[in-house]
Amino acid sequence: MRALWVDAFHAGIRSPEEAALLVADAKRVHVNTLIVQVRRRGDALYTGGLEPPLDDPNYEPSFDALAHIVSAAHAAGLQVHAWINAMPVWRDEAPPKDARHVFNQHGPSAAGDACWLTATLFDVEGARALATQHNVEFRALGPADICGVGGAPVARSVRGIARIALRAAAGDGEALVQARVGAIGSAVVRIGIGGRS
Repeated sequence: MRALWVDAFHAGIRSPEEAALLVADAKRVHVNTLIVQVRRRGDALYTGGLEPPLDDPNYEPSFDALAHIVSAAHAAGLQVHAWINAMPVWRDEAPPKDARHVFNQHGPSAAGDACWLTATLFDVEGARALATQHNVEFRALGPADICGVGGAPVARSVRGIARIALRAAAGDGEALVQARVGAIGSAVVRIGIGGRS
């Protein structure tokens, strides 16, 4: 396998033009697989999912970036695997605009078990300020982004997100789900179609 790892924070699959350039570049350097990030922080680069679309000026919310890259890549003889960052849901910027976003539904303003978040050790003061702004208890547990760690509801949500992305990947066989929880670290889990992975 010769693969390109394509993150969703830069040019890649956010538009048909980006996808065409990505496929052309992959063919030019003899890559046969694209691993594309389709979830950044509680948002999606595909339609029909559990999460709202990516809020990015270079992304049209009705554009199904995953379906498009799968079609374009398959036409060029490339495989596509979906990469999902399962746990990060937001950073220390303004809250997401979409009310459906997990940060808005289960973030700092949610009480008790409805709050699925931990905060970061790298920006404890920023997390403390965010908690104070929303008048909730501060707790710093994780080493990276604000992450959802709310037990069974979060696990069900992550499984649902992975299943949707996997179906959308149209048969190349797996979604790569990156789960990072607190100081425990990070793991990448392969979820396959029909129990193959």
